[in-house]
Amino acid sequence: MTGQHTSSFLGSPEEWLRCKLELDQFHGLYGGNQVHLLGSGVGAVRAMAGNMERRFPLDVGLAGARAVFELAVEIGFLELAVDPRPGVPDETSYGLALTNASGERHALRKWARDSNPPFERLRAALNELAKETSKTAEYQGQIDRKWKLV
Repeated sequence: MTGQHTSSFLGSPEEWLRCKLELDQFHGLYGGNQVHLLGSGVGAVRAMAGNMERRFPLDVGLAGARAVFELAVEIGFLELAVDPRPGVPDETSYGLALTNASGERHALRKWARDSNPPFERLRAALNELAKETSKTAEYQGQIDRKWKLV
């Protein structure tokens, strides 16, 4: 059954409130963004270029968060396999990470040129939610490499 391990990892939907999904689309030369979403529906989007960042609050509500966590279960996030090959020069990689209520974290990273439709579905869903950010940055300045949502 697809998603069985992911479902066990996350626990009950009530436990999802204490879980976190993260998307990392940052390229060292060109910048990019990160999306951080808690199961409660709040989070942040970080837009980075050079050594500067803008951080925007995100609030998609419980229903928005639940939909993306359900998608992680549906695609079987913990069962996904990605090709561990070395990247091509200047190729972007995308990272997804899922943290459960106990603090256990499962992370995957894939290269932009590699096909992985389930991975891309979850990445697209998080990018779509990122459009719900406030248009006003809560932080603008040098990249804070130690910043964490929680």
